[in-house]
Amino acid sequence: MDITPEMKARLDKFIVDKFPGGQLYCTVCLGKDVQTSNIIIELGKYTQGVLIISPGAVKIPLVPVICMTCGSVGFISAVIAGLVPGFTKNVTPEKDKNKDAN
Repeated sequence: MDITPEMKARLDKFIVDKFPGGQLYCTVCLGKDVQTSNIIIELGKYTQGVLIISPGAVKIPLVPVICMTCGSVGFISAVIAGLVPGFTKNVTPEKDKNKDAN
């Protein structure tokens, strides 16, 4: 999904409000030449090489953050940044159903 100008403005505000000094820095080389991508990607659950195409498949929407100095890549949650709807902070993960069986 492409990041619209409105989404970019929300992302920029999120960075200013939430990151130290109001800017991103690289967690590897500590450089400040860091850019956010203009797309939102999805990260899905690893299924050992089996492609699952399902409406119920878990996908995490992320904005890639790239260090232009060392090439390190990190991510910002597009949900937490307010770019796309999704889960809330109060969601409790489902307990492992097999945990109590042993």
